[in-house]
Amino acid sequence: VSVLYWKACITNMGSGSPGCSVLVRTWVKENVAGAIAIAVTLSLAVLYAKFCYLEPDEEVMRWIKRQTVNDNNATELMITRLPSKYRMLNPFLLFVDYPLCRFITFDLNLKDVPGVSANLVSLVHPLVAVLASVVIVKAAYPPATRPEQEPELPLVTKDSSQSLIVAAEPNVYLIKLSALLFTIRNTLDTLDGVLARAQRTKVLSTKVGFNGHLLDVVTDMAGVTCYMICIWYHFYLLKSRVERHSLPGVREAVAKLNSMGLSPVAVSRIMVFGGLAMIGMTGMSWETTMLKMQIFFDETSNPDILAVERTPPVQICYLLWSLTCSDALFTYLVVALICGVAHDWLLILAVYGWSWLVFLTLYSVYTTRWIGNLPVVQGTV
Repeated sequence: VSVLYWKACITNMGSGSPGCSVLVRTWVKENVAGAIAIAVTLSLAVLYAKFCYLEPDEEVMRWIKRQTVNDNNATELMITRLPSKYRMLNPFLLFVDYPLCRFITFDLNLKDVPGVSANLVSLVHPLVAVLASVVIVKAAYPPATRPEQEPELPLVTKDSSQSLIVAAEPNVYLIKLSALLFTIRNTLDTLDGVLARAQRTKVLSTKVGFNGHLLDVVTDMAGVTCYMICIWYHFYLLKSRVERHSLPGVREAVAKLNSMGLSPVAVSRIMVFGGLAMIGMTGMSWETTMLKMQIFFDETSNPDILAVERTPPVQICYLLWSLTCSDALFTYLVVALICGVAHDWLLILAVYGWSWLVFLTLYSVYTTRWIGNLPVVQGTV
């Protein structure tokens, strides 16, 4: 949606220029597949909000619990209730990754294969992340074809709406391969949890004191951090330039950095770093909120407390985190890499993302304090 808006709102829109609605209609006619994809995505988002949050459907909840292998609760009340963590997860995980991982684990009997364990999968997926990182760096700077001291190309732009100018054309096939590899890494990261619950084992080694959950956290952070650094390095090698941008807010941020004497290349590198850092900080804030929600709702079977979870403030908090958690933002980034608009997506995160993160964090703090101050919760948590 942001990319559609960006393409519609050109920088120099004078009195003689066509209106935004005309530009949008023109873009839709020229990009029918993209328009259909946006319409389908928004429709799915509305259905997701309705049946998982606004009017939770018990059958949907049961289905998700089966896919995530969390359907071993004893009471009917808990069977139709998702743990707080899963209410705040990226919907792509719930409806794509988890069903696929359950199929691999149970239908293909991966859980019964000798030597295969959740810990083994946890050790494999960071290696896939490293491979994806190497590929995306190579996509920006193949050593065999580009000398180390390659001169910068002059700025050439087709129209006033173009914001990203690079000194060298990246290998789009390698970029898409990198995105595919990282998607596989994400699936493996989901698979280790499903496999662990299927095998009911968490111990890695009693000598070092590690358990499966800790190993998963460490390898997950290592793989994602490596890929984020290499994405930044990808644009660093491309010498991406930002001299202007058409999207309000981003335009002013670019102009401000330019007025400070920074070169277009430096502006690009700073804003790309800001977008990636925003994704990382979102993960930390999500983790803090999720742990508080778990303390309130996952460690009790009191129906009065669980009724609080179904109130609009809590459901809105769950929904907003689900759609904009760090994993969701990374999913959007992978899609942007495939579509060739990752640079603009990171610029948008660098400007709008931080404001959204502050708002969502403050709203989460307000919601958790409101829950903690309720009489039905005080004294039980």
